[in-house]
Amino acid sequence: MKNIFLVSAILCTFQMSIAHAKAAPKAEVAPAGFEIDKAHSRIGFTIRHLGISKVSGEFRDFDAKIDADSKTGHIKALAGTVKIASINTGIEKRDEHLRAADFFDAQVFPMGSLKVKSIKITDSSVTAVADLTLKGITREVTFEGEFLGVRMVNFGSKQMRAGYSVSAKINRQDFGLKFSQLAEGVAILGDEVTIHIDAEIMRPL
Repeated sequence: MKNIFLVSAILCTFQMSIAHAKAAPKAEVAPAGFEIDKAHSRIGFTIRHLGISKVSGEFRDFDAKIDADSKTGHIKALAGTVKIASINTGIEKRDEHLRAADFFDAQVFPMGSLKVKSIKITDSSVTAVADLTLKGITREVTFEGEFLGVRMVNFGSKQMRAGYSVSAKINRQDFGLKFSQLAEGVAILGDEVTIHIDAEIMRPL
């Protein structure tokens, strides 16, 4: 008789455990985070030459940590880096000079960085205030441009993607890029540099 009661108690406890497990709410899984799609992003710059033309270049080695809204793709925080030695203007001799002490001094200051302090995004526009660091010097810079929208795609797996295109103007002298030469009394390089950032960010769905 005692054995019958014991078995009945065990079965009752087991059934109650199953019922509780079925009733327990499922834990919500946080959406996967965003990362930058380097194949469809670019960090470039433009500077005047002799005051009559513009020369462009880019940093090919870059990365970013991104916090963005999982539904809208709106960036909430961003911290990015560039490898200075990856500078490319299409002319290797010029690129070597830019890596040298006259300009970026890449051996001493191998990385540049950008950290967003505040950002405002509307349906199609972006304004971001960020700390830009080059040659160990940090200055506040304002980027303005476009929020290009969001797409849901399937490239073998479902993804959410969002696009941005922004630019900012800086004075290179403010960052210790003080190289200057004259040609017939005219500065070879202007002081104003326009930074262009095209970024496509993505997360799995």
